[in-house]
Amino acid sequence: MAQTGDADGDRDAIRATIQAILRDILEDDALVIHDDTVAADVPFWDSHNHIRLLLLLAQEFSFQLKSEEITAPATVGELVDQVRTKL
Repeated sequence: MAQTGDADGDRDAIRATIQAILRDILEDDALVIHDDTVAADVPFWDSHNHIRLLLLLAQEFSFQLKSEEITAPATVGELVDQVRTKL
């Protein structure tokens, strides 16, 4: 993903990608996430599915994850920020 210089646009695009990946992983086409969404808010978003999400995000945005980065951010907004630092 190329940096556009539009921080809000970047955040929206990353959040949309996270949502699309989660919809696929969790098989829930109606899932809607927001910056304040936490894994506990989403049925079946457990540690296994979180790791799947992180690996698919790394693949989608072409970045590497360090082992210490494979932790659950408190919110989707924090996950968006984590991805942005990798771009």
